[in-house]
Amino acid sequence: MYVSIIIPTYNRQDQLMVTLNALRNQTYPAASFEVILVDDGSTDDTPRFADARFPFPFAYLHKKNSGATISRNVGAGRSKGELLIFLDDDIELDPPAVEVLVRKHKLYAKTIIVGTLLPAKSEADRQSSLVSSTLSDREQNESQVDFIECFTGLLSIRANDFHALGGFHDPTGGWPNWDDVDFGYRASQAGFQILRTSEATAVHHDQAAANIISAANRWHQASKTAARLFQVHPEIQPHLPMFIDKSPINWHRDSPWLIGRKMVRPLASSRPILWGLEKLALKQESSNRDSPFLAILYRWIIGGYIFRGYRAGLREINSAPIMTKKAQGAR
Repeated sequence: MYVSIIIPTYNRQDQLMVTLNALRNQTYPAASFEVILVDDGSTDDTPRFADARFPFPFAYLHKKNSGATISRNVGAGRSKGELLIFLDDDIELDPPAVEVLVRKHKLYAKTIIVGTLLPAKSEADRQSSLVSSTLSDREQNESQVDFIECFTGLLSIRANDFHALGGFHDPTGGWPNWDDVDFGYRASQAGFQILRTSEATAVHHDQAAANIISAANRWHQASKTAARLFQVHPEIQPHLPMFIDKSPINWHRDSPWLIGRKMVRPLASSRPILWGLEKLALKQESSNRDSPFLAILYRWIIGGYIFRGYRAGLREINSAPIMTKKAQGAR
């Protein structure tokens, strides 16, 4: 089976080299897959990859900056593979990953398969995690997951199925635009199953997870655009429990317990409270990163930023004309 690996990128030249070099080490034959790098208008030295040489067929495409969603679709439009693998530019594939995904797709029809992303850590910790995963998943190496886990960081689908679904859509017009959740939702509505395999693993060098401040800011922005996602697909909201106590109180539908949570949430998410929690978390990081209390602080802080971002998104919606599903689909 010939495979097309599609990588959208923007201003990540150093990390991109790690991603591409990992593809040199795949156990799947180099002549049996191509790599399509879609440069979304980078302003750093990413264009130098246009002249790069690899053991596999490699194509560099440069386009005007318009986001990863369009970049993925552009790459898919230029692909030759029977199987498409979408890979983010901060993902370092382990050697068997492509071979595993090919083997899995030969077993299942009408299926999207996502790999397992591991956080960047020391090599010793990483090998320990891989061994543990291998032992625990020996009997069942893949499991069916909900459409909200249809992550594009490492996602594979047969090319004819991808095009039949209409490719990726931009449901929000912002960033992050939840195109993966939208794609998973539309696929599940069309009768696709979504599987995660623990055999196709990769390290996620997530820059936004480097510290609590960057992680919180990303969640703020994602929650802001989530308000627009729910405007297009209101039926998706119950599948994302992180927003359960972030929406305005519905006195006729909400339980007393949920009303209480929603009444407390604005105070718990106020700027002074979040500022104090952030200072406490940074202090705890410097003294004991393994403290269970730190994980609790992270959860409180992230929850506060989700609330603030989501409410900001709702305010934008309420101050602008409503965009219907039909209009949104025309993007």
